[in-house]
Amino acid sequence: MISCTTGEGLDKLKKKIESQIIKATGRRIIKIRVRTGRDEYEWLRTHTAIVSIDTDGDYSVMEVIVTKSDLDVFKSLFIRKKINN
Repeated sequence: MISCTTGEGLDKLKKKIESQIIKATGRRIIKIRVRTGRDEYEWLRTHTAIVSIDTDGDYSVMEVIVTKSDLDVFKSLFIRKKINN
């Protein structure tokens, strides 16, 4: 049951709507650990929707909403580059 008067059930409804929008638009929610303030961190801040950032020393765990194409670009720029070096 959802009540606009009391607010009952609104959080559940919001999460369901958000999940359906993310699915329908081909986006994903991912968590990724990157060095705080470095190129990877700044790229994610510019190209994704940030859900949360937890900083732990020199690293941050970023939870972001990202499209498949942006995730592929990120991998190409930052992950594959490091594997080939």
